[in-house]
Amino acid sequence: MLLQSLLWPYVEWVIRFWLAKLFFMFGVSQLMHWQVTLALAGNENPIPFIAPAEAAYISTACDLAGAALLALGFMTRYAAIPLLALSFITQWQYEPFDTQLFWTALFGWFAINGAGPVSMDGLLRHGLEESAIPLIPRIIGFSKQLRSRGSPLYASMIRVWLGLALLLSALAGSMQWNLASVARWLPLDVAMRTPVPAAFLGGALFVLGVGTRYVAIALLLSLFVYSVTDPRATDAIYLAMLLAMLGVHGGGSVSLDLAIDALRRRLSRKQDPHGPPSAERLPRVVIVGAGFGGLRCAEALRHVRVSVTLIDRNNYHLFQPLLYQVATAALSPGDIAMPARPMFRDAPNTRLLLGAVTGIDTKRQTVLLEKLLREGGVGGARTGAQRDRGRTGNQAPHSDRVRAGGGHFGCD
Repeated sequence: MLLQSLLWPYVEWVIRFWLAKLFFMFGVSQLMHWQVTLALAGNENPIPFIAPAEAAYISTACDLAGAALLALGFMTRYAAIPLLALSFITQWQYEPFDTQLFWTALFGWFAINGAGPVSMDGLLRHGLEESAIPLIPRIIGFSKQLRSRGSPLYASMIRVWLGLALLLSALAGSMQWNLASVARWLPLDVAMRTPVPAAFLGGALFVLGVGTRYVAIALLLSLFVYSVTDPRATDAIYLAMLLAMLGVHGGGSVSLDLAIDALRRRLSRKQDPHGPPSAERLPRVVIVGAGFGGLRCAEALRHVRVSVTLIDRNNYHLFQPLLYQVATAALSPGDIAMPARPMFRDAPNTRLLLGAVTGIDTKRQTVLLEKLLREGGVGGARTGAQRDRGRTGNQAPHSDRVRAGGGHFGCD
């Protein structure tokens, strides 16, 4: 987790920028030699189901625009998808190269995982998540789901794919196997430049998904040492990129690493029946009111080992300082009423209850609601706000009042 949060954002930026620079140079070269590009498209159409001239325009535009967006990290998924398609079609239709396979694998990662924090997407992601622009929050939510569920599965696929390439390359060298039938879909040429013992052991462990992070880091170091002594291994930079990805993110959602970890946790729970405190055993904190004070208190307890219950009679947080603009029809009520539940979607120790608190029993440590009795440990009551006019408090009798949520707020 430390590598993923501290090191990977910059490694991911280097990989993204490397690919962007490469494909941008492809696009520039095609533009500078446009007649040659058209002639090549006529002989070897890069997109076989489109007319050659149109295919040349599309491939050049994808190289230039996709590379620019990829370098900025802006709309990274939509930039990676056409570049992925071009790399895959080229590998499938024409002369296969390991480099094109690695491009396809890396673009697939960016199409599923998107760009990291060091990108325009990373800067805009949090602000657009609560945007009022139609469909934008849904697109951001879908992207988060795709990243959280698709990235581990894709990492497993890349792990098995690399493991098979390493394992077959090691076996082919010792048993004289003919692997021409699978050479189009496995990077065997680059894998054969890995030392045979490291390729055999690393490939077997990759296929099983055992110790993926440690195996990837060890293979990365061996590949670096081998590339110093063998100049042919310099094009193995793309293999190093994928190994770095596995070294940071692990073996993905389908691996023996996860099964071993689940078994270890189960055995530890059997040995220690009390185990770590569950939600029922954690100290309970009940916060009454989802105003500024209640939300600030719940936010401060987000990463504390306590069970937090936030109770409010409304399912939204009211931004009271802008009530006067609603009263004067400058804003709609929806602009200052934000749903409270999404604020704590990623806080498993926090739950929100909709209800009106009718009382607090300090002796029994319970909070009384209209329809149920809620037990509590430590309580926090943040049930309202008062006007603060600073040094103009003598104006209070002469100010208008805005009725909202059962309370009165000044409108000066």
